[in-house]
This record gives sequence, structure tokens and C-alpha cells, in this order.
Amino acid sequence: MVIFNNMAAMSALNETNRNTSKLGKTIKQATSGMRLNSAGDDASGYSISERMRVKIRALGQCKENSAKGQDLIDTASAAVDQQVNIMKQVKTIALRARIHSLMVSPCLIRRWFLKLLSGLMQMPLIRPIGIIYLC
Repeated sequence: MVIFNNMAAMSALNETNRNTSKLGKTIKQATSGMRLNSAGDDASGYSISERMRVKIRALGQCKENSAKGQDLIDTASAAVDQQVNIMKQVKTIALRARIHSLMVSPCLIRRWFLKLLSGLMQMPLIRPIGIIYLC
């Protein structure tokens, strides 16, 4: 029995397989928009690009964290401002009562004080923000 080989056809098939493989890689690069898709493209370049991607993700997380921190500071500042305003009102009432510029009964002044101070005490000492507690 004799087996015949068609070397020209086998060579053409091998070349077609190589071209199909290269075409697949080229299409993958074109569709993803990236020059390096795997370590097989360029091992050292792929390693560098992966490190850069990690750094970019880390910088994005830093940006989000700093924005959350700024929000936390804004919330704390608003709470302190509100407390300061209440204390200024208490001081104003106390000064006016002391110099008798208010012709109001001491009972009414006491009620104003109690109302302002109860408003101050009703502010929660611990304000939950996400999972972070602002004390």
C-alpha cells in the first residue's frame, strides 16, 4: 500500500492556518482598541500595561475616597455651623436679658433658652455616614 502526500496542499493549509491565527489576533486588537491583549503579543509590554492599568484603577479609587472625605468634612462643618448659630442665639438672648433691653418676663426668656438648648441637644452626637460614624 502506498500513501501519497500532496505537499503543496499541506503547505497551503499550514499557511492558511497561520494567517487565520494572525487574523484572529488582529481582529481582537481592533475590536478591543488595545495594542496588547495578552502576554503572547508582547510579554514585557503587556506586563508594563497591566501595571499601568492597576495604577490607573488605584488612582480612580483615591479620587473616590477623597471625594467621600470631602463630603464627610462638609457634613461635619455644617453640623458645627448649626451648633455655633444656636450658641450665638443663646448668647444674644443672655446679653439682652442682662442689660434689660428685653421687656419680657424671665419665664419667657427661660423658655427661649430651653428651646434653643433642647434643639442643640436633639442634634445627634453620632451621625452615620455610610459605614463611617462622625462623632
